[in-house]
Amino acid sequence: MGKNSSKTKTSENAKEQRSKLPKAVRRFLNRFRRKSCKQEIKNEEETTGQDVMHPDSTWHPVTRSEEGPIISQVSQGGLDSPVPFKVEDCTLESFETIKILGKGNFAEVSLVREKNSNKIYAMKSITRHRHFDEDYQAEINVLEITRGRKFLIGLVTHFETVDMAYLVTDLVHGHDLLYYLEQVERMSEDCARLYSAETAIALHFLHQHGIIHRDVKLENIILNFEGHVKLVDYGGCKFNIPGSTRRHMGTFVYMAPEIITGEQYNHAIDFWALGVVLYELLTGNNPFIAPEDCENEKTYVTQAILHKFIEIPRYLSYRAGSILRGFLKRNEKERLGSCPHFGYANIQLHPFYYNSFSFSDLERNMVEIPFKPPSFKI
Repeated sequence: MGKNSSKTKTSENAKEQRSKLPKAVRRFLNRFRRKSCKQEIKNEEETTGQDVMHPDSTWHPVTRSEEGPIISQVSQGGLDSPVPFKVEDCTLESFETIKILGKGNFAEVSLVREKNSNKIYAMKSITRHRHFDEDYQAEINVLEITRGRKFLIGLVTHFETVDMAYLVTDLVHGHDLLYYLEQVERMSEDCARLYSAETAIALHFLHQHGIIHRDVKLENIILNFEGHVKLVDYGGCKFNIPGSTRRHMGTFVYMAPEIITGEQYNHAIDFWALGVVLYELLTGNNPFIAPEDCENEKTYVTQAILHKFIEIPRYLSYRAGSILRGFLKRNEKERLGSCPHFGYANIQLHPFYYNSFSFSDLERNMVEIPFKPPSFKI
C-alpha cells in the first residue's frame, strides 16, 4: 500500500514538474520519447495478446452478401491532382540548401532551392546502411507511384554519390500533426475526423498498389497551408500486398501487436497505427506510451500494446469511441479496414465519417475545412 502510494506521488510530482517546463522543451521531450525502431529484429517467438477492449455494439462491417449494393456508394481511391514539375539530370551541385528540416537514424531532410528554376523542394539525404539497397529502391518506386496524388507527395528527381543517396520531393508548406496537437492539447472531433479520413484515403491508394506504409504516425502526417494532410516518409514502405512480411519496422508506440510478436503481418498494421494517431488527436495522449518514471520503457510499451485495456474517455462521442475500437482490434482479421475486398468501404461507411461527409466529396475539395494553419515561413 505504502509502496504504491509512494510511486503514485512520484509520478504526480514528475507530471507537475514537466508542466512547468517551457512548451518548446516539452515538445522536445515528447519527440525524444517517441523512439523510432527502424532496424530489423529477428523474433520468431509467437506471443498472443488477449483483446480486452470494449466490445463493439451497433455498427457492423460490410459482409460479402452486402458488398454489391453498398460498394457503389463509396469512393474507390484518391483523385489525381496536377502532376508537379519534374527535374531531370540533377546533381548535388544543382541545389542550394536553405535549412535543415529534420534528422533521423539514417536520413536528413533539407529545404533546398533548385538553382536553374529557383523552385523550392524537400531533399532527403540518406546514408548507406544495412538495408539501404532494398529501402532506397522501394522509396523511389513508391514516390514515382504517388507522384501527383492527393494527400501524398511525389518524386521530383533522385541521384547518388559514393556515400549518400538523395531524393528530391514535393515540398509541403506546413508542420506535422504533432506540432499542431501540442498547441491545443487535443483536437476537436471535426479536425480529427478530417485528418484521419484523408490519411485513410492516402493509405488506401498505397494499399491498392500493393504497398504497406509501416510508419504511420503524427510526425509523418503534414498539414499543408490549405488545411489538408500529406502522408510522408516512404522509407519504410514495403511492396507486399497480397502477402505478408515479418521485418520489424516502424515507430514502437505505433506498432501493431502482430509486429511486436514477430508474426507475419499485412496492410492491417497501417490501420492499427491510424487508430493510434486518431486516439492521440482526440485525447492528446498515446494509449501505449510509458510513464515518465518507468524503469523499462520497451517492456512497458510491449505489454501495453499486447494486453493493456484501452480506455475510451467519456467526453468522446459514441461514434468516436466506436471507430477507435474498430481500428485498435488486436486481432488483425477483425480490425476495421483489414478486409482486402471491402475494408476501405467499411471505413467510409462507419458513422464517424459517413454521417459527416463522403470520401468522394473530400477528394473533390467539397468538404469544409475546420482549420487552416497560418502561413508557413521558409
